[in-house]
Amino acid sequence: MAEPASPSSDPGSGLPAREVVPGVYLLPVVHERLDLAPVAAAMLEHLDPAAVAVELPRTLEAEVHRAVARLPQVSVVLAEPERGGTDPEHDAALAWVVAPGDPLAEALRWAAENGRRSLLVDPDLPYGERHRDPVPDPHSLWTLGPGPFLGMLSRALVTAPATRADLQREAGMAHHLAQARAALDAEGEWRPVVALLGAAHVERVAENLAGPTAPPLARQRREQVRLVNLHPDSLSGLLADPPVAHAAWEHLRTGERPAPVPLEATLSTKVSLVRHGLRLITGEKDDEVQRRRRAVPAHLARESARVLPALPGRRLGVDLGTLPAALWPVAEGSHHGQSQERLAPWQRRVFLDYLRRYARVQGRLVPGLFEWVVAARGVAGDNFAWEVFDLGRTYPWQREDAEIPTAKLDGDVLDLGSRKVRFRRRFFRVKQRPVRVPVRERPGTEDPEEWL
Repeated sequence: MAEPASPSSDPGSGLPAREVVPGVYLLPVVHERLDLAPVAAAMLEHLDPAAVAVELPRTLEAEVHRAVARLPQVSVVLAEPERGGTDPEHDAALAWVVAPGDPLAEALRWAAENGRRSLLVDPDLPYGERHRDPVPDPHSLWTLGPGPFLGMLSRALVTAPATRADLQREAGMAHHLAQARAALDAEGEWRPVVALLGAAHVERVAENLAGPTAPPLARQRREQVRLVNLHPDSLSGLLADPPVAHAAWEHLRTGERPAPVPLEATLSTKVSLVRHGLRLITGEKDDEVQRRRRAVPAHLARESARVLPALPGRRLGVDLGTLPAALWPVAEGSHHGQSQERLAPWQRRVFLDYLRRYARVQGRLVPGLFEWVVAARGVAGDNFAWEVFDLGRTYPWQREDAEIPTAKLDGDVLDLGSRKVRFRRRFFRVKQRPVRVPVRERPGTEDPEEWL
């Protein structure tokens, strides 16, 4: 019986994954960026691999699989420095935030849901001096197409200086991929291995796979590896893209647009009650808050969903460029419910124009949560900026209480270069000045006996 034909690996096909040796496909990605999650999902569905490999240290395997099983709850895999370690460089801490929009998390989740093998192929070697490769905004793939964008990115980054640690890790990843392919061949499995690697490593890993490989001299296990639940307040500081964008992708990863959500269901309101001539201002009930927080991502997912170009299966993704316009009516309606103030059409135009210019100044195509808040403060003050921030951090599945320990972390702890904003909200009063209330005076007399 003839083996089924494998998917086309013609570089001219425009697909981002390519077959570098028989049965091994490499898919370049940009780590932690939401734009790459639908690309990973589309390619895995198209290639239908027997095994999915990702660029994560092999010593974290057990906790990584636990974290993926907890999704959509966001976790952090922490590998702390070994106690009594004598080599600070080799004993450096590792951390991975496991969120739905991370392409590596999406790949591992796809493998678990479809009964495929999942492999961690990055050897646990000292990183040496850590550096961030200059990468253009991944939102470019919506215009260029995922294949051309990731192909150009891989070819550009291969010319960047590589450290000795990078070369050792790439040789180790190639060896683990060759081993995985050999194991499948021994079982008579014809379906491929698909590996998701950082775009800077793809070309050199492909070169290593073309020749003989050797096992790396890497650490085989770590003692201080643990999994923690991330506190809801920490999401906005640790995720590269707004938490509400990850929540919207959670709705779209099934491949279908969510059902329409009435705008009224997404708005926060304040309750005003009149009792005995006094006006009492109260907040939303807990169940109302949870209901609204579930409605917001579904509404934004439907409004920002867009088909990725040049990919099989018409895969939907979250277009981060359209999120601010979709978020404006929700924030405006919530602001009106809290303050009874109406925003003018010109404020929306200035908000969107400011976001576009601010992103360009920073060398990006689309703004993030920090830019949303700064622009909102500029056009309507801190109260409206708070509404935008509260919407941007919406992630209904995250809880403080979980089956594992919860940690509150910020971007400074993990050296993510996060920025902070302080809000000075104005509390609206029913009366702007005190009014004297007439009170009837108690009658009296100069003669107490006569009074009695």
